[in-house]
Amino acid sequence: MPESLIREEEPPSRRMKRYWKIAVLANIKDDSHPKPEGVPPDAFADFDHIETIDALRAALETDGHSTVFIQADRDLPYALREIKPDICFNIAEGLGGDAREAQVPALLEMLGIPYTGSRVLTNGISLDKTLTKRIWRDRRLPVAPFQEFIVGDEPLRAELKFPLFVKPAREGTGMGVDMKAIVNNEKELRERAMYIINTYQQPALVETFLPGREFTVGILGRADAKLYSRHPEWYEKDGFHRFPVLELDTTRSVTPWVYGLEAKSKDVGADGSPGYFCPADIEPELEKKLKILRCAHINCFTHWMSPAQTSVSMKMAIRASWKLIPFPALLLITVTCACKQKQKAFATKTSYSISYILAPAVGECWNHVNI
Repeated sequence: MPESLIREEEPPSRRMKRYWKIAVLANIKDDSHPKPEGVPPDAFADFDHIETIDALRAALETDGHSTVFIQADRDLPYALREIKPDICFNIAEGLGGDAREAQVPALLEMLGIPYTGSRVLTNGISLDKTLTKRIWRDRRLPVAPFQEFIVGDEPLRAELKFPLFVKPAREGTGMGVDMKAIVNNEKELRERAMYIINTYQQPALVETFLPGREFTVGILGRADAKLYSRHPEWYEKDGFHRFPVLELDTTRSVTPWVYGLEAKSKDVGADGSPGYFCPADIEPELEKKLKILRCAHINCFTHWMSPAQTSVSMKMAIRASWKLIPFPALLLITVTCACKQKQKAFATKTSYSISYILAPAVGECWNHVNI
């Protein structure tokens, strides 16, 4: 039998390198530097502090891997050619445009370098919340009524009733989301829509405001995760490990009912931070329903009853700690799943954050996907 076929039949764990050169890709923010003129007040909020990068590198190095940080700027293609990483731990946000989070994944796929996180198409679509909601609606998933405002004076659709929730259509990390996002009349709607359009230079997404409880569900793995994991017993038959449901209580936060940037910036347990309860106090039937979806790699599904977004790393860490899985182990599992794809010359699969809304007046609604 040819040697190449013998290698192909070997277990993947025997074919992969034991130690990797891992490049951590990110955009760094420096709060000591003033923001350029003409940018939103919360511009660069989705960028990371260097302390976050140092913590990620330290966790990845606990398994013997070497790491290097590469700034995800316009020199990234040249740095990748010079450093030649085995895999990239990608948390880069991109440098502008309506599909900016897809920039680095597209570059890595072109260079044949495996990476963690979402694929190109996922990143390109999911940052656009309006497009994502349209896709979900076309797949006959119930979504809350919504409308995109491009110029700000569009007639309000009849199915949209106050109170409404207004936010940028193509932002994350709670940018453009504060207490003024909830509007109660036509005047407030027009003022907020024009503010979003002019400040963020993008459409405003207007949705029915859905109050209630919010749940997030962490899911780790892929269909073939057992082949690549040091702990195959963690995974169910479909290859996924489902963490306990976490409930997020925004009613106690600094911005009640609004999980925006200000609330997200609070440390867990600090004054004004939301409440995080894991495992959530819910009926078994509801828990089963919340965990029904699955996607490959590492995901944080947010099923809820009020408008918000989610921080994958922080919430996943809370759930992982409850299951006695150290955070470094969580990162290493992510890298292992991604590095397997190097043999196919493309990157790992998807990483989602999905909002699921259950509101008495509307029923069950899939609100949006956010990376």
